[in-house]
Amino acid sequence: MTDAADTIQNRSLVDKAWYLSDKESYEAFHMNMKSIPKFKGMAICTKYHLKGSCNFGDKCSQKATHTGPFDTAMKPVFGNWVSKCCSKELG
Repeated sequence: MTDAADTIQNRSLVDKAWYLSDKESYEAFHMNMKSIPKFKGMAICTKYHLKGSCNFGDKCSQKATHTGPFDTAMKPVFGNWVSKCCSKELG
């Protein structure tokens, strides 16, 4: 279980267009986790990069991806994955 004290905020705002609003569903991304791009050898933490915060903080298994901004090679790769999820192209 996590609490508010564990939450880490993404202050780098790689691309505001990726952020989900409170009204948007996370389901499209959750359904496509098997195809998520790797960063630093692991799946990107979508809570941190799409929701703007990760409630697992330092306990997150993908905390190494709690960085930003992505390098110039990674940004378009992750952006493409986000676009495909949103358009339901992946699932």
